[in-house]
Amino acid sequence: MVAVALRCHSLLLNSRKYTTVAESFKIIPQIISDEARARDNFVAFHSQKWLSPGKFVLSEEHAWEKVFVPFWLFRGTFRYDYSYRVGLKDDSGKIVEWKSMPWSEGARFVAHENEDAMQICGTFQYRFDFIDSLKPGKVGVDMAVCERPGDMAEPDAIDMKRSLAWNFAWRNVYAKEERALRALLEQKHRNTSIDCVKLRLTGVPNFSKVVHLPAYIVRYTYGEKINVHGERIPSKFYAMVSAVSGRVASNEHISVKKSAVLGGIGATLAMGVSTAMRSMLGYNAAAWSFFDYVFTSSGVAATCALLAQVLPETIRQNKEYELFSQFDDGFNIGSNEEHLQVLKDREIERMLKEWTRWEQGTKDPCDPEKRKLWAENLWNAHRSRLEKMRILDREREEAQKRRRADSEREMRREARWGPRKRSIDTEGMSHKRNLDYLGFYQVLGLDPSNFVTQHEIKQKFYKKVLRYHPDKHSCSESKAEAKKVFQRLIRAYEVLKHPATRKKYDAGEWNEP
Repeated sequence: MVAVALRCHSLLLNSRKYTTVAESFKIIPQIISDEARARDNFVAFHSQKWLSPGKFVLSEEHAWEKVFVPFWLFRGTFRYDYSYRVGLKDDSGKIVEWKSMPWSEGARFVAHENEDAMQICGTFQYRFDFIDSLKPGKVGVDMAVCERPGDMAEPDAIDMKRSLAWNFAWRNVYAKEERALRALLEQKHRNTSIDCVKLRLTGVPNFSKVVHLPAYIVRYTYGEKINVHGERIPSKFYAMVSAVSGRVASNEHISVKKSAVLGGIGATLAMGVSTAMRSMLGYNAAAWSFFDYVFTSSGVAATCALLAQVLPETIRQNKEYELFSQFDDGFNIGSNEEHLQVLKDREIERMLKEWTRWEQGTKDPCDPEKRKLWAENLWNAHRSRLEKMRILDREREEAQKRRRADSEREMRREARWGPRKRSIDTEGMSHKRNLDYLGFYQVLGLDPSNFVTQHEIKQKFYKKVLRYHPDKHSCSESKAEAKKVFQRLIRAYEVLKHPATRKKYDAGEWNEP
């Protein structure tokens, strides 16, 4: 469960007020100045493990390209509030009760641009997990100069808006502070259990600028994957090498040749061991011929080579599918059953999950324009839902002001003229204020004692109409009952959809014509 104050996101929407320094290119001086050193670092990266392919990933035909990756650097002031639950244990150590702790004010701190959390890649051309390992860091930011190298090609365009980049920085700070807070609480309550840690983080961006990180990139194919048509096609990858730190960002591969050799040797040893064991146990073991060894070892080696080509990509796709399937869109804005603050908390939880899904889903090399469009659609949808919450919040405040004004006016009237006499109709029913005396709120599934917006009335009406429409019922008895409810829904909505008639109904002054 996560939460955040709505004020933070209003700052995100007005992020154009940030102070920026992007008039001239700020380039981080490079240490690796040629492609040979970048290739050597790449080969060393793929030679760390025994099954890694090493130098067999690339050939001399693969060309390295020098790029200048833009990074947004932010400096911001943050503060957070937190709450959590503590498990109370009995003498046997079993948790008997969970005690919710009240909200407490956390620390106020400043996150600087030389921290990794505040350094955001300003382009959608590359994988974000690659970029995270190539961030400039403190040293790179301090070394940035406003000079354009003579061999500098045109830098990558900054196609990420400041507001979206600040959202990424806010999420990084949130994840960092949540881990630190959980560790602090676990250390504080060593003998108890901690659960349901909630964090409300607000942040104000104070400063932003852009620097360009020089790097080398190479595109290559390795292994195979199965496409949507069931065809085996080559898997395309790319790798990046930072020209500042020399760090390598690349997929890890399994060597096909090493897998085949390992499989063949394993099959030969298994056949030999099985023959020896049968002889030791006294069984009449049939002798393996030379061709049996060759045929079996070759078959196992070919199978291992095929698995080394296809299995890594298949495992990645399955993990991505499982990650996608665990997210749903079961977040309703304006639900009467939930408090508005709970809706805000659920919206932030949804935002964090959707962006996690976006990061995992964009690991596979895909069209940068699609990656950018997906990110912008997520960001626009999130801002739209926040705007709906602000409207609901404003309507609730206006309704509270009206109720306070009515209450003060009624108190002044009673102080001058005495208590008001309630009118009684012919049936002897007292028309009390805010009383659902005709059951219009009840038939829509709403509680008139709570704050109900016009949007909620409309939403509930459409939902009930689809359920009780007579055409959706085949049985004559159920169809007749549904028709009665349907007509009552129409009548209730005709009264409550207009603010004027709804006000009369809430005051007990509206009569059925």
